[in-house]
Amino acid sequence: NNFGGIDAFEALLAQNGVTYEAYYEVQKNFMLREKLTDVMADSITDEDILEYYNSNKESYAKETVTAKQIFMSTVDDAGYALSPTVKAEKKQKMNEILDAIRSGEADFDTMMFQYSEDTGLKAYPNGYTFGRGEMVKAFEDKAFELEEGEMSGVVESEQGYHIILVTNHSVTYEPLENVRESIYNTLRNDSYYKIVQPQISDAYV
Repeated sequence: NNFGGIDAFEALLAQNGVTYEAYYEVQKNFMLREKLTDVMADSITDEDILEYYNSNKESYAKETVTAKQIFMSTVDDAGYALSPTVKAEKKQKMNEILDAIRSGEADFDTMMFQYSEDTGLKAYPNGYTFGRGEMVKAFEDKAFELEEGEMSGVVESEQGYHIILVTNHSVTYEPLENVRESIYNTLRNDSYYKIVQPQISDAYV
């Protein structure tokens, strides 16, 4: 119906080098597989789903970090690198800030609000919360290395220099109910291959 009748559909298949008979066999086998899988799926219990969830719990984990930063940019507004002289001056200043914090002469927040060039500071004064793959790589990699309450040294990224303070580092897990359907479908497919794979292996003996 979608292609204007069987003749038009056969013609379209032929244009792609497929006969209607071959297409029919593929679809028939697919439907047989679905029927077999539906029968096997009836044996999947809540206990099976829970066991799979517990055995694969790390795949449902999300690690997040909340981090503050003191930042000095090494690129201009157009994204071009600043001169080596300016970069060196900024790096020296960042090292001085780091030394002042480590020695106890100043606290992190005071230095952050006084010197940071982070344009998001006003909107996120308590830091950014993020998972992996969401931030500038060098900044993110270092943040995930740090424990809660730990401060980095001066970290260089393609954007500039960062001093990072992690205020929270945690792992949360996707609730079982949110992934129940996905697990069920996985177990459903597994049940099919448990039946069919030995048959395939025997067929090649």
